[in-house]
Amino acid sequence: MNSEERKQYNQLSAEAKKEYDHIAQSHPEWSHNQIMTKLSVSMSLDDLVNKGGEDVNPKDPNFLLLVLQKARTWLGKFRTMAEGVLDAFDAVITTLKTAITMGLDNLIKSIQERVMQMLK
Repeated sequence: MNSEERKQYNQLSAEAKKEYDHIAQSHPEWSHNQIMTKLSVSMSLDDLVNKGGEDVNPKDPNFLLLVLQKARTWLGKFRTMAEGVLDAFDAVITTLKTAITMGLDNLIKSIQERVMQMLK
């Protein structure tokens, strides 16, 4: 761990440090950025599930979008985080938003087509 990575690590909460250490022990070959990425998603997921309880549907693409957005925001607090990591999050979030919109558009078109067929 270099000095910048150590600074980031020292900024973590006690709970986040414990999770970081667990991830690092489980994956000794991973870089600091990989560990921080996994940590951001894990912590975001835990936070949303703890707040949402039974209302959380992990199959809901909007839930996945929330997890990724929250993880991206959390990682963004670390100014020296590799831009490639943040860019990758941005690309995935944009792609997921597009997929959700396209899915909804296709659903609406399908419903409209069925309604039109019923009216004929």
